[in-house]
Amino acid sequence: MKILFIATKPMPDNMEYHVIETLEDMGHQVINFDIKTIFGANRRLNAYAEYIAGFLLREPERIHEKKLLDLAAKENPDLVLVLLGNMVSPKTISLLKKCIKAPIVCWCQDTLATIGRQYLIGSPYDLVFLKDHYMVNLFNDMVGDRFRYLPEACNPRMHYFEPPSAAEKDIYACDITTAASLYYYRQEILKPLQGEFKLKVWGDVPDWLNYELGSSHTRRYVVDRHKRHAFSAAKIVLNTLYFAEVDAVNCRLFEIAGCGGFQLVSEKAEVSRHFEIGEEIEVFRNKNELIEKVNYYLREPEKRIDIAKKGLARAHREHTYKHRLTELLRISST
Repeated sequence: MKILFIATKPMPDNMEYHVIETLEDMGHQVINFDIKTIFGANRRLNAYAEYIAGFLLREPERIHEKKLLDLAAKENPDLVLVLLGNMVSPKTISLLKKCIKAPIVCWCQDTLATIGRQYLIGSPYDLVFLKDHYMVNLFNDMVGDRFRYLPEACNPRMHYFEPPSAAEKDIYACDITTAASLYYYRQEILKPLQGEFKLKVWGDVPDWLNYELGSSHTRRYVVDRHKRHAFSAAKIVLNTLYFAEVDAVNCRLFEIAGCGGFQLVSEKAEVSRHFEIGEEIEVFRNKNELIEKVNYYLREPEKRIDIAKKGLARAHREHTYKHRLTELLRISST
């Protein structure tokens, strides 16, 4: 199958990378269209160009529209897959439907709070795949019956158990780690863990945040082997689900499990749909229970290891990008 994939630039360990890599491994031809980049590889220049475009243009998402339409007409794909959806105007999707006959579907991996101008609702997609059951049910009731549930996943070729070498162990070893962008809700959950436990936080610290985590934050991203090392070397990998994920989970749920980390995640009904609580993963309901379970599992290394191994097996057995894309292609072809 020839698939026109509309997303941002694939980078190591981002969703674009995993979708392209998995589709190609499945034997499909992927034509990747970068909907966001304006000035190529120069990150700083491109960020500046995006800022200026957003300031000067009413619809900066349409900058690449003609180029996209020309490519679609030339390639005549069997399927168009749009990732996220908030960077492609409904006007662009309407024009795209006029120049090709292939189904056009969107896979939105974001939350209800971050869908921007709601382009995925206004665009005439044949199908929209969402990770939140609440969004699926709400939009099907109020908008139209084209929304389907599809969670994120792990990639076993990227997310697998790989402890750091002895020389690098001190870089990653800790009682508790988490890898995610920092914002106030997440920081408040992390603050009580300082001091009493050895905490390492990986990811971005925005300049608008009143930072309160001291030296716990590494101010470094972890991708590829560095993510595998971080998740395998920590005794506990903490996953604080964003509050706007109403009936959803994040990609970290599957990535942590896929890397063989012992995962302690915010309790949501959706977690138990993917993993068996207490056997393949562990959950916490509030800050007090978080502290209690951290203390308990730090004293129980054998239980941590057993749960982590079972979680890894479940993630690789049922929650990979191949599983998700197989389902997306099946539904899109019916």
